[in-house]
Amino acid sequence: MDNQFAGNSGIFTDYRDGNIYKWIRIGEQIWMAENLSAIVLNNGETIENITKDKDWCNTKQPALCFYENKEEFNKKYGPLYNWFAVSTGLLAPKGWHIPSDEEWKVLEKYLGMNDADLEDTGHRSDEIAPLLKHTEGWENEQNGNNTTGFSALPAGLRDATEGFFDYVGRGAHWWASTIYNETDAWYRNIWCDNLSFSRISDYKNYGFSVLCVLD
Repeated sequence: MDNQFAGNSGIFTDYRDGNIYKWIRIGEQIWMAENLSAIVLNNGETIENITKDKDWCNTKQPALCFYENKEEFNKKYGPLYNWFAVSTGLLAPKGWHIPSDEEWKVLEKYLGMNDADLEDTGHRSDEIAPLLKHTEGWENEQNGNNTTGFSALPAGLRDATEGFFDYVGRGAHWWASTIYNETDAWYRNIWCDNLSFSRISDYKNYGFSVLCVLD
């Protein structure tokens, strides 16, 4: 392992674009502690920024957008990516990757989720969300204690069938790299008003945030 990742936390630079990210160690995994903000793949190819709702819903190509098509959201939350961007295998910084469904489960189990809930779907009954949520930025002051350093922020989403934006301040959603079926892929989410860390599959055209795990 690179010496820069020998401790429990730190920063690293994504040399394709100069973006600097915080990272944290949780158990045996090393996670980015903020959402990815790349607008190019790690081979230098630009990811299409789709602004029109219909085009977003119909594309099968890698794409991103900024919440409400306002680039100022990128600094705080990062872009929202469709799953086709995730599936390229080139979205993460080199040396990192998008976590699979199983790698999300490793995190959840380390934080105390029981085996039955690990395999469940929807709003699972657990209390790990407060450990992951940032201590500020959540609607109605439904902030977490962030004891993990995960620093989850509610970046919202872009809808897959109508293309609208919603839930900034209220919900955080992150893709897994694992498909569920031809049309759907797995993701995780946290809402401002409950303790659940949810495991859900849905359309690949949703726009969600992306976190990365060290290879």
